[in-house]
Amino acid sequence: MNGSKLALGAVGVLAAATALARRGSLAAADSEYEIEVWYDTVRPFVLEGASHMEKQVGRPVSEQESLSVMASNMRKRGGDIEAMNLSHAHVWIDAGKQVFAVGPALREMFVNTGLEKVPRRAIALPYTSFAVALPACPWRLWSQSQGWHEVRWVWVVQASPSMFSVMMIAPHEGRPGEFSSGVWSMDLDEVYGSGGDLESYLSVRMAESFRAKQGVPSSVQVEVSETHILFLRVLVNLLLYLQSNGADLVKDESFLAQIARAKQIEIEKKRTRKPKLIRRLERESSKLSGATVTWLGRRIEREAARQAVSEPGSRRAMRRHWVRGHWKWPARKTDRKLTWVMPYERGGRGQSVTGRTYRVREPSGE
Repeated sequence: MNGSKLALGAVGVLAAATALARRGSLAAADSEYEIEVWYDTVRPFVLEGASHMEKQVGRPVSEQESLSVMASNMRKRGGDIEAMNLSHAHVWIDAGKQVFAVGPALREMFVNTGLEKVPRRAIALPYTSFAVALPACPWRLWSQSQGWHEVRWVWVVQASPSMFSVMMIAPHEGRPGEFSSGVWSMDLDEVYGSGGDLESYLSVRMAESFRAKQGVPSSVQVEVSETHILFLRVLVNLLLYLQSNGADLVKDESFLAQIARAKQIEIEKKRTRKPKLIRRLERESSKLSGATVTWLGRRIEREAARQAVSEPGSRRAMRRHWVRGHWKWPARKTDRKLTWVMPYERGGRGQSVTGRTYRVREPSGE
């Protein structure tokens, strides 16, 4: 089998194809934030590659196997970043296609929450691989050939018990399949070694690391560095929020409906022997996402939207400022729960989302 030719053909189709991202949305008062599942722009062509491979080898070829072949051949062509994207998609599928969507209001609150008091044992990934969707996010990555693009998607992968890797994706608008990326990893042994903490790591170590690239304008280095640091703040606070009692987690019904339909299609395929019907069902299935999308902080997003509607934008922007949030351990030894003291905006005609704390049970072990 000439797997290379098949895989490269699928990638070539991808580069010229129209974006087919499946979308979900969260209504927040009069606003609506949409997300695109980044992998869904790639998936139809991965499945097409799997179909071609099946004809060559005379056996079923899984989506993951097709991804592996495509990634391998991308590397052979020198497309290491493209191959990494496909490899992350592979492990994400194996881990259950989990996506956490963080809207603008909660994202801003996470950014304004300090990480000085967070113990290492509190940082735990919910899956070996998951994705974070960032709707309406202004953070940008830079491409020398295509300029600035906004981040919409992030792969997070557990590389080892103490290390996780991150790949930020900024799709190129109007150029399907093309993207700018930011790739880095964090070793908790390094972060917490010699009595360190996440806040000092962010303010010193990561800033120096991301500004070390040669041949990149200093202004670009500063903004790209800030994008990475801001996302790490969001990621760590997201991990803590997921463990908290009373966390506001809502699964996107549009994506759940697609999962249900995909299961029904598999049942229908087993009940028929008609080739045309099977092909039609397979085409329909290829257009379904299969991702489980969980929105975080729906109440926070709705409250922020109501505040934005009720107060004039210019006055609100001039008079408000953030009072920083943080995580802390209660003084009483009998109460071993990490508490989120939420940030809030002060000033103007009333307060933004404020007055609530979340407690996180202390993980067992060290």
